[in-house]
Amino acid sequence: MARERTPASPSQAEPAPTTEPRSLLDNLRSAEHATALLALADLVGATESAGLVLPSLGMEIPVRGRTDFLVQLGGVPPETAARLAVLLRIGVAVVAAEEAAEPATVTHMWAPAVGDLVHDIAADKVGSFHGLDDAGRWLLRPPAGGEPWPVDPSGVRAADVSDRLRAEAALTTARHRAGRVG
Repeated sequence: MARERTPASPSQAEPAPTTEPRSLLDNLRSAEHATALLALADLVGATESAGLVLPSLGMEIPVRGRTDFLVQLGGVPPETAARLAVLLRIGVAVVAAEEAAEPATVTHMWAPAVGDLVHDIAADKVGSFHGLDDAGRWLLRPPAGGEPWPVDPSGVRAADVSDRLRAEAALTTARHRAGRVG
């Protein structure tokens, strides 16, 4: 089916009203178009607030006589895709808790990017975030390298200045032991 691609922009609007009577199909198309534009604007706002840019985000406008508008996510760099996957997994837990009418057990509303330093509160260890395991726990790796360990996201906080100093000290010690001071 031939489609016209429209980039995401706030200037998208329904065409100016005409004096001709509108058919039921035209009214349905207008409602579907408005729904698609709202969904597109909501997605743009959500991704921007998460610090993500989806450069190919847009909407496909169907050929005349059809009403199936499609929001196109487009292509993104691997780092953006990985960050989006982390945010979606966290969001799934929140939505599932809300739908179950249970209080949300998620105590944080942030997601580190791969490589960000965080502090495992229970283990009192600093590690860099490396993704999720199959159980949805965050995988942290020691700053100087080594095996990652899983941790419940609710037991992790963002690394502060002292955590960053600990990480830098661990890296310096590891380099010194390996004979690569610097």
